[in-house]
Amino acid sequence: MRQLLKSSEYTTCIQDIEGRYVFFSAMPGERLPYDLIGKTPFDLFDSVTASKLVGRVKKAAAGGEDITEQIDFTRGGETLRFFDRISPVRDAVGGIKAVATVSTKIAEIRKVGDDLSTIPSGPAKLTSRERQVLRLLAKGLTSAKAAATLGISRKTVETHRTRIMHKLDLHKTSALVSYAAKAGLLE
Repeated sequence: MRQLLKSSEYTTCIQDIEGRYVFFSAMPGERLPYDLIGKTPFDLFDSVTASKLVGRVKKAAAGGEDITEQIDFTRGGETLRFFDRISPVRDAVGGIKAVATVSTKIAEIRKVGDDLSTIPSGPAKLTSRERQVLRLLAKGLTSAKAAATLGISRKTVETHRTRIMHKLDLHKTSALVSYAAKAGLLE
């Protein structure tokens, strides 16, 4: 599993509300090292990490709301940092039977002790509003939802996003999420 997480930029999984995997996919073209279907995080991770993973599945299922969070996997002196969006999956009558998680890697593997909080230097500082927009987008909100939260138009949010990417010389959404996490905007 560690090798899969090291090599993939993102993964998608669906777990039942008890935490058993019913679907797991890595980046297109990635081969899974072994069958994960029917296994739980306790079959794949240490007990502390597995407890966190199952706990957030149960929290998303019980609350019925999306959860966004940053999670670190540390093993053998290396750390992988992911930004996860955990969403309840509803059946035809609105009941929650599963939870979907999309994980995006936001930090490369580093030796324990390396500073994972280093903020990449950009050519210009972000304004207060740009930091607000970045925080909301990095937490997984759509431009429309971020706009509603801030009381501005969707187009204004998209303009801020374009300016943020230009100022920071970033070209992908995953890079924006990584920057936001390293800058402490997701906490």
